[in-house]
Order: sequence, then C-alpha cells, then structure tokens
Amino acid sequence: MNSLKKMLTGGTGRLGREILRIDSDFLTPSSKELNISEYRLSMSYMTQHRDLDLIINCAAFTDTVFAESNPGDCFAVNTVGCLNLLRLRPEGCRFVHISTDYVFDGEEGPYSVGDKINPISNYARSKAAAEMIVKSFPNTLIIRTSFFPREFPHPAAFEDQWTSKGFVDEIAPMVLKEALSDKTGVVHVGFDRKTVYDAASRRKNNLRKIRRDSVSSKIKIPKDTSFKF
Repeated sequence: MNSLKKMLTGGTGRLGREILRIDSDFLTPSSKELNISEYRLSMSYMTQHRDLDLIINCAAFTDTVFAESNPGDCFAVNTVGCLNLLRLRPEGCRFVHISTDYVFDGEEGPYSVGDKINPISNYARSKAAAEMIVKSFPNTLIIRTSFFPREFPHPAAFEDQWTSKGFVDEIAPMVLKEALSDKTGVVHVGFDRKTVYDAASRRKNNLRKIRRDSVSSKIKIPKDTSFKF
C-alpha cells in the first residue's frame, strides 16, 4: 500500500479527512494549490507530480440547495474538475471518483450498479455527468456512496426515505479498500437498506420522525436511493 504514490483531492472534506485518518500517505493539495475547475492551474500542479499511481477524487461541490440556482459553480467542480483531472493524470495512473446515490431518482430503489440513473437535481446531474466522463477513460473506478457526519446534525429524520447511508467514519475504510483494489467500473459502498430515521438513530437518541412532504425544500427529496449488494 505505502509503495504507491497516491493523491487525494478534497482532503479537507468529511470523507477526505476520514480517509486520511486511516492512511496519511497521500499527497493532499489544497484547492489553492490544485484548483481542479481551472485546467491551466491544474496543469501547473499536475506536471510537478508525474509519478502518481493513484488519484482519489473526493473534491465536490455539495451545497445541493445553492446548486439549484447556481448550477455553473456546481458543474465546474463536480464535472469539469473531474474531466480536468482525468486529462492531466499521469499515464497508467488509477483514477477513483467518489459519486453519490443521488444519481438515482429514488422511485425504484433499491438499486444495483447496472440500474439506469436518472438524476433529479443539479447536484445529482453534475455527479451523473462526471460518471459518464469517468466511464470513458481506462483504469477508473466510480464509487457511489452516501454518509452522515460522525454525529447526526439534525433533530429529526425522515421515516419515509430509504437509504444505504452509514456514518462517515464507517464509510471511509470501505471506500479506501475499494480504491486500493484493482476493481474498475462502478461499485456501491454502504449498508443494508434502512429509513434515514433508523440509520441516524444508531448514534442519536430522541430523534423525531418526519416525512418528506412535511419539508419545504427547493430540491426534490428522493424516496429510496438505497443499494443492492
């Protein structure tokens, strides 16, 4: 493992931080050092690191509400940024892209890796577009996953939304294991199907149950984006 020359983008994000807790042997450029949405700036950094064996792309624009009114910012990071990294990676370098369960519309879950995607928000569309790009390049792996922070941050959770989410410290070692494998294509990482309420209740007591239609939201909340394994 440690003989590999590895880079992780998004090292200050939730998943990136947890991966680095497990394995700190990654090059972890800041967004100032490596602005993946800007090709020329990315080229400047990547030309200095032509010995990479593995890139894990955890960098993401995740503000789903803001993305509905500002899709350009979202697509610049999640889609264009992914393409820039793929174009600039060293020859033979493995590329692992972190995607989301929200590439599915939630109407027919649980989902297998080969099921048709149908994103219903700008955030989800940006991630789905990135998946299409990644699939066009060799030696790549797409990891679809979803996670809570270490502590569930809300006083209530949906009893009518189904998920395969775990907490980020549970998901990170699973993601790292897949990234360090020789798998290509698409994999799903998560846990058995549960309601969001049941999944979150594993670490937070006294949660209130709420339903999706009780929440006024600028984005659609999918019913069931859980995975089949």
